[in-house]
Amino acid sequence: MVPLFETIEDLRNAAPIMREFYALPGVAALVQRSGAEQDIMLGYSDSNKDGGIFTSNWELYRAEI
Repeated sequence: MVPLFETIEDLRNAAPIMREFYALPGVAALVQRSGAEQDIMLGYSDSNKDGGIFTSNWELYRAEI
């Protein structure tokens, strides 16, 4: 499963959403067994529509960190 965070609100809530995801029973173990890496998609088009180019790029940067 590869989550997509694309709107400004999604990008701002990506970290807590992923923490809740990893807290679900069995999820952390599944990620560990599959190489201990999780792909996450950070989208540009909706965040650019929501907040403009500067806000979009800033929120993408913050979500990536």
